[in-house]
Amino acid sequence: EAEVDTTSTEATTTTEVPDTTIATSTTEAPFTTTTTTTTTTTTTSTTTTTAEESGSPTGTPTYFPTLLAPCPESYDEDKSYTAGSIIEYTENVFMCSEEEGYEYYCNIATWDEALLDENPQAEQMWNEAWVHLGPCEVASEEDEIFAVLEEEAKAATSDLDADGLPSPSEI
Repeated sequence: EAEVDTTSTEATTTTEVPDTTIATSTTEAPFTTTTTTTTTTTTTSTTTTTAEESGSPTGTPTYFPTLLAPCPESYDEDKSYTAGSIIEYTENVFMCSEEEGYEYYCNIATWDEALLDENPQAEQMWNEAWVHLGPCEVASEEDEIFAVLEEEAKAATSDLDADGLPSPSEI
């Protein structure tokens, strides 16, 4: 006759939440940010409880944040941009379109109806000149100070030889 263990219980639960898609769009001409998030969640848990453990808590959830790339240089309407230029605007990365004719519109900060006299497609091209690549993380003031100090240290030690002594030409 088989023995049955009555001192422990085991339960397995599987929960699946169907795909959820959330799309948001933010526009501050000429930069348009579209964020689409699709999630599928499947949770499977198996819990074994013995008579001695009754009521003991399960493990602590762990959160793994998604790290963002550092932001490139911010958009400056006084600078000149070429096709492929990458900039930051409102903590998002944009690239000046490499399609023919768009570079011109990357260098126009404010829409002007007079541009339609030159090109009937001007407004569409101006709106599509900057291609959204994704979000980025703006460096903190401390990060920027550290970067400056690091560059100064490199410059100060560039005249030293492998042993950390001034090179003969510097003596």
